[in-house]
Amino acid sequence: MDINVDIYIKKVLQFLLNSDIMLLSIVLLKDRNVRSFLYVWRVYMIVAKSGSTVEKIFELAKPLADELGIILWDVRFEKEGTSWYLRVYIDKNGGVNLEDCEAISRPLNKLLDETDPIDQSYIFEVGSTGLGRELLRPEHFEKFIGSPVKVRFIHAVDTPKEIISILQAYNKDTITLLNEAKEISEVKLSNCAFVKLHDDDDLFE
Repeated sequence: MDINVDIYIKKVLQFLLNSDIMLLSIVLLKDRNVRSFLYVWRVYMIVAKSGSTVEKIFELAKPLADELGIILWDVRFEKEGTSWYLRVYIDKNGGVNLEDCEAISRPLNKLLDETDPIDQSYIFEVGSTGLGRELLRPEHFEKFIGSPVKVRFIHAVDTPKEIISILQAYNKDTITLLNEAKEISEVKLSNCAFVKLHDDDDLFE
């Protein structure tokens, strides 16, 4: 049977994206097709695993952070070299110190051991968001309305690749910016490589 691999892979990925079922019956393909399929399947599983892991850890860590009066800023599960890192970033009014990191690291590490949400070895780290933090979640944007932000565009046609403006408003898919000339513009987040809090300018003066 002659199968169009590109169409087949797209159908498989579409099925997986719309289903909670992670089992798949692989049809017999020619060797080249098998390699192509398995490569895409492997990439998909890495991305899917990483995404679900981040949400699971965020749900585990959020109640702990709330109880300690700490803001859970972000959770990342990423690979560097041959090692995987689970990184939890926290924030707090007045700044984060070593005691804050230890206060959430100990109980969260215990929870991770008990629930075992990650089926591979990794290095666990808890740290401060630091300066120039990236705004990622709705609450991040809402918290810093009225603050200066640095925005880098993916596709910049009539604007510079990177700008610094005041964050005026946030509305799910867009942000409203006010520049130095008092001009207001609406920017789609889908066209932003990143939006970061611009609070590190003094470091470079």
